[in-house]
Amino acid sequence: MNPIIAYVISQVLLQSGKGLMYAAAYWKKWRPAPVFALGEVKEFFSFGAFQLASRLVNRAGSNIDMILIGRFLGAEALGIYSLAYQIVTIPVLKINPIVTRVAFPVFESQRDHSMLREGFLSMTNMLALVSFPLLIGLAAVSDSFIEVVFGENG
Repeated sequence: MNPIIAYVISQVLLQSGKGLMYAAAYWKKWRPAPVFALGEVKEFFSFGAFQLASRLVNRAGSNIDMILIGRFLGAEALGIYSLAYQIVTIPVLKINPIVTRVAFPVFESQRDHSMLREGFLSMTNMLALVSFPLLIGLAAVSDSFIEVVFGENG
């Protein structure tokens, strides 16, 4: 028998055996009972329902372009659009987390709302100053970029 498979089987059996032993030891002391009080969880459901609705609307809104392209232009056009969209968003997705990781502690410690507003606008301007030239440069060399990355027939 393969040693890796033997090791995996032994670990599965060991953990299963431990689980059964724990269950046998505590079964007489505690048994789960189905207790559900709607009044106690009503507040959580209302908050959760709002969050769910908000995220569904946000997801639909952020993907409406792909839904429409796929529906009216077909799978090939959707594939091309999706690939182009991913290429364009790569610089932004790589830069923004770095800036926000640094900015969050700074903003959190700021108590003056006017300073917080100025800091946020300054950060947004800085992100734009970095992102826009990258995206404009990518647009300027897009033909060469596609040939280099995807080949002549890309």
